[in-house]
Amino acid sequence: MGTFNPLIHIYSMNTILINIGYNTMNNTIKDLQLEQWFTLKDIQEPKPNQVWVRNHYDRATKTYSITNWETQRERFVPARKQVFIDFIF
Repeated sequence: MGTFNPLIHIYSMNTILINIGYNTMNNTIKDLQLEQWFTLKDIQEPKPNQVWVRNHYDRATKTYSITNWETQRERFVPARKQVFIDFIF
């Protein structure tokens, strides 16, 4: 298996294009790496409060912890939850 090399372009101080190169149509929480950014809806340019970060897996409830990038609010979602990783932030 190859190494993980995301392609990141910085356009200005506030805009970063993240293109990881995975299939963006069928990504689930369990497919993401730890602390990877994503959105819950297919939004091309999300606001900071629409971006989430994947955290740890909770074995007791069989869910993943996700944290809102702006507010640091934590949620638990099932492993099969569809997410979107190809966006401009």
